[in-house]
Amino acid sequence: MKINRLKEIEITDEDILWVEGLMGNKIHFDSARVEVIKNMDSVDIQAFPGSGKTTILVAKLAILAKKWTYDYSGICVLSHTNVAREEIEERLGNSEVGRKLLSYPHFIGTVHSFFDMYIALPWIRSKGLDVNMIDTEHVLSLRWMRLPYNTRSYLQRQFKNESICSYKDCIGVIDWNKNGKTKEEILDVIEKTQSEGYFTFDEMLLYAHQALDEWDELSTSIQHRFPILFIDEAQDTDGFQWELLQKAFNRDGICSIRQGYGDSNQAIYSNLILDDELVHFPREGALVLNESRRFDSRIAKLANTVALSADQMEGSENCFTACENSHTIFLFQKDKASQVINEFGQL
Repeated sequence: MKINRLKEIEITDEDILWVEGLMGNKIHFDSARVEVIKNMDSVDIQAFPGSGKTTILVAKLAILAKKWTYDYSGICVLSHTNVAREEIEERLGNSEVGRKLLSYPHFIGTVHSFFDMYIALPWIRSKGLDVNMIDTEHVLSLRWMRLPYNTRSYLQRQFKNESICSYKDCIGVIDWNKNGKTKEEILDVIEKTQSEGYFTFDEMLLYAHQALDEWDELSTSIQHRFPILFIDEAQDTDGFQWELLQKAFNRDGICSIRQGYGDSNQAIYSNLILDDELVHFPREGALVLNESRRFDSRIAKLANTVALSADQMEGSENCFTACENSHTIFLFQKDKASQVINEFGQL
């Protein structure tokens, strides 16, 4: 069941008017957006480009911050960039609720930074290790150069590079299925550099996974510490990160409120194979913000023909609609990507 104390929080029409004023009276939330702001269930929000999803999330956070009365529990907002935090700083930074949101007991940051701070770092330190650096590129290069020259040469002939010098899938496992001296040398250099405090970004998530697997009480503690979780740009959360979030926020019968905000059509895929299809976002019964205030109906109609989402985007007419200008599509090779912005500027 939900954490009981959250039942005390209700977002009203008066709160909507208040937050519109707080954000400069340049914003008016229509009924679809008000429904999203008021909703306090575990539900996802499928929001098309230009629907203002981050603005909606910031407005909701401002209202919750005003009503928040818990000294040792906070709201957790995760993303893959710091866009949500930057928008809070820009729109609410000079207000009391803005300062509340950006300080204890709340957390607004990236998925990696959350699992580092609250799970992986304490877990690693409990094993008697210090953490001096978390940086994939530097750490892999350091480990690679510490391997014997003959071992590096052999690995290169096997089409391997420095990326092999990191745990993969779980702690203690590497991308090398042959037993013998080479494997021992790779594992040894990983263990030695970790004992010196050097870790990759992905290894921190692996240690967080290990902690959640081995310490059942941790999930309960996390949910009491953060009874509400918002995930911005949820479509970019990969399968391993979703598994971590599920372990941290949905165990032991305590159901913290979890809302994902994103657009399944804008997911970053590692390749173009069907296996990359989004299965975690949006969940069934998602709220949909169909209207895009970035595109008019002509562009929306074109985009819907290649969209992954079953929901249809609706455009909003603007000053360019009446011009009936022809649309332009840029096609480019990967090595010409840097020229696209200049070509767009010329157009």
